[in-house]
Amino acid sequence: RPGQRQAEPEYLTEPAAVSDLQDVVEGEATIGLPDGELVSARAGVSGVVTTTHVETGDSVEALAPMVDVNGTTLWAVTGTDPVYRDLREGQTGPDVRTVEESLSSAGYDPGEVDDTFSEDTRRAVEEWQEAEDLPVTGEVQVGSLVWVQPASMVLEAPPAVGSAVQAGDRLLTAGTDARVARVTLDQADAARVVVGDPVSIDVDGVDEPVTGDVTATSELPTQDGSYEVTVEIDTPEGTKVGMEGTASIVVDVRMDVVTVPTGALVSTDGGTSVDVLVDGEVESRAVSVGLITPTLAEVTSGVAAGDQIVLGEASP
Repeated sequence: RPGQRQAEPEYLTEPAAVSDLQDVVEGEATIGLPDGELVSARAGVSGVVTTTHVETGDSVEALAPMVDVNGTTLWAVTGTDPVYRDLREGQTGPDVRTVEESLSSAGYDPGEVDDTFSEDTRRAVEEWQEAEDLPVTGEVQVGSLVWVQPASMVLEAPPAVGSAVQAGDRLLTAGTDARVARVTLDQADAARVVVGDPVSIDVDGVDEPVTGDVTATSELPTQDGSYEVTVEIDTPEGTKVGMEGTASIVVDVRMDVVTVPTGALVSTDGGTSVDVLVDGEVESRAVSVGLITPTLAEVTSGVAAGDQIVLGEASP
């Protein structure tokens, strides 16, 4: 009305605060097995499964029986390197070490555990063969072994007794209980990620976040131009291979810094400013900013903790 004094505007404000700030990139994650830790034992000959010695979830022990085909047993050897050939006294190589490690773990003394199939190794093999009522030859036949990584478990059990198998058919699958997440990122985000960055993954169907650290970043893009990051993870109950979710990778952290809402930043020709409410009046202040996230921005100069940052005018 004519002569009526116009009401002073009211403002929405939020105080500048001291807080910890994280910069995060996000990508789609898939839970899987580490490279090289999944082993499938395959039938050397066609025949029938006559005995199964393990079930899904069983731990794989060194020189333990796994499955019989046509009455012939496949025995587990555990070590870093696979056994890929028949072995006998005098031979050398990392596969010899795997056999010696397995003998030692099973309670037989192969002498010094190294890459040489020694006389002591032969004696230990003979003792094992005698204990298992096998032909005592002192030699190791690769066709009677299934190699797995140490601390492996059976992930897929052998076919049921009586099942027909063909040469080359998979008899069982074993691997460690370790799990990784493979995260897909675009080029800009991938460039910011380094080994050691902490990761949290919201997995569909799992109640608590899956956490871990980046262990590898790909140097080459996939066919669609994205990049893959590998994360070694802890696996809460219910986490299974193949599950998917959204990964948040922390690429930068600032501790105890002054922050303001990112939406309060105003870009000007001279730089960046924020509006501050002082005694009911709005002041525009030039500020220097550091880390900027979608919700909060680090301010290194221009405002102090407690300053009332103007977000806008309140609706009447």
